[in-house]
Amino acid sequence: MNHICNYIMKATMMIALLVSGTAGANNTPDWTVDAEDYEYSMQVSAQVEGPGGELIDEDGSLLGILKNGEVRGVGELVDGPDDSLLFMPLVFSNETSGETLEFKVYDAGADEILPIVETLDFEADENFGVVDQPEILNVQVPTYTLTYEAGEGGSIDGETVQEVQHGEDGQPVTAEADAGYEFIQWDDGVPEADRIDTNVTEDISVVAEFAEEGEWTLDILEPVGEGTTDPETGEHTYAVGENPTVSAEPEEGWMLDQWL
Repeated sequence: MNHICNYIMKATMMIALLVSGTAGANNTPDWTVDAEDYEYSMQVSAQVEGPGGELIDEDGSLLGILKNGEVRGVGELVDGPDDSLLFMPLVFSNETSGETLEFKVYDAGADEILPIVETLDFEADENFGVVDQPEILNVQVPTYTLTYEAGEGGSIDGETVQEVQHGEDGQPVTAEADAGYEFIQWDDGVPEADRIDTNVTEDISVVAEFAEEGEWTLDILEPVGEGTTDPETGEHTYAVGENPTVSAEPEEGWMLDQWL
């Protein structure tokens, strides 16, 4: 397999790379509510316990109250009695009662939005907790599924389907090649046959990739023009099923035309 990179001279060069974004961007939710859109309200006074029973009290944390994804209330942490901190959002509705709303909390310390076990039955002009006796809400710890499959030429040693709580670690698994095959990688790019997925925060489904034992050679020839390649020019040997990335870098005043 031969690759020759061909460069052509540029008469004029002008390159601009524009990157926009916010320094230190995070997962802070864009929870907003316009009180003028609603006729009725009720007051919430609450604290939120995290998965380990600790109070969520990091500056910047938010408590949101939603109905089918529509934000009906949002509150920051405020000072309570005896040096306590609590969330005290107003919650809005156009019904005097009968609506069940869900809570979500943004934990600024973990930079995560987490669901809450309890719900809120809206009652106009009522209180859900009070300042000196706030309601205690509990984070609902999500559970994720880890799925490990083997492609042609191998099998998985270990528990192939695992249920793991948010932030916990999975159990170890190993991709084992059949006779005449060798392990290449997991299809998410993990190169080791042995793996343990740690600090799980989402479902994971991966397939172990195998290939018949053997080798192939990639021959990269000298570029036509001025530039370099990665890997460098010459012969490079890879296992069957291994697909290396080849790139070319033109010298100043040259640009990549094509691969031959």
